[in-house]
Amino acid sequence: MLVSFDGDIVEKVEVDPGFLHRAFEKRAEDRQFFQFIPISNKIDYVGTIAWEGLWVAAVEKAMSVEPPKRAQYIRVIALETQRIISHLLFLGAFGSDLGQFTIFLWAFREREPFMNLLEELTGGRLLCNYFRFGGVDTDLPPNFLQKLSKAIDELVRKIPEAEGLCEDNRIFSERTKGIGIISKQLAMDFQLCGPVLRGSGVNYDVRKIDPYLVYPEIKFDAIVENGGDCFARYKVRVREIHESIKIIKQAVSQIPDGPFNIYPGTSQQRMVKYWMLKIPPKEVFTRYENPKGEGSIYLVTDGGKNAYRAKLRSASFNNLQILPEICRGVKIADLPALVGSLDLVFGEVDR
Repeated sequence: MLVSFDGDIVEKVEVDPGFLHRAFEKRAEDRQFFQFIPISNKIDYVGTIAWEGLWVAAVEKAMSVEPPKRAQYIRVIALETQRIISHLLFLGAFGSDLGQFTIFLWAFREREPFMNLLEELTGGRLLCNYFRFGGVDTDLPPNFLQKLSKAIDELVRKIPEAEGLCEDNRIFSERTKGIGIISKQLAMDFQLCGPVLRGSGVNYDVRKIDPYLVYPEIKFDAIVENGGDCFARYKVRVREIHESIKIIKQAVSQIPDGPFNIYPGTSQQRMVKYWMLKIPPKEVFTRYENPKGEGSIYLVTDGGKNAYRAKLRSASFNNLQILPEICRGVKIADLPALVGSLDLVFGEVDR
């Protein structure tokens, strides 16, 4: 950020991205379809399995295949677990930005059991590489759902304490309420998405507007706050943690038996099939409600083993555009709250 000041008042902010550029779109075109799955994890490196799920869904749409119900429920469980992990990291980082180091430690403490569970499920602690075309790589580990339910119950007990530490703190409230207000109209004009958009009173959640996987079979609410300020954006994410808990509980109780992939055999046997995969010429568009907001992929295939064109639309890049607008006229001390409330990850920005 290139910032111009007048005393301690911000006059102008210019955003200068590009320092983390890794050419994800070109990598998606240079590699075979299955080879991009582990790379897609690195786009949002604190919400890794979300982009992995989106890439796999886009390729499946081009293949005209649908994973079995059990695989869809497993994916929803993994995606919502990842949403909890991502929002807890936001909570800790946002609190730390505002001088609340205790909330940073607490949020990471509550995040740890879910990181361990995701590692047990996928084999990767940070980068998962677990979803596969036609389903997932392996079935649920033994007693996984029981461990997940126990972790959820513990989080339900502890998260109100973390909320109180923030919301009952006068300094936290004064540094977030009424700061960085984005009006409903401005949010729509800038095509914001995810918690940033819903924090400005716009009821738009891709899981509701354009449902995917088994979300239509699960009861949950799209979380909306009308304040449009930093506090509203914080509140949306904290409430979404509770909503993800609700989704996971229903998925655990409803998950059916059956195959976890439409292709039988071992992981190695399926890998041979993916290695030979060619997709006829087709254009598809797929979108997911990722932790940071709406992610989407426009995929063009030409009959080969690689994508002819892969256009990735990321939430962080779009949400970053509002920053110069809301920073104008604020005090220097407000900048950490403003930037933190957008929950940006620069792998998504410099993709």
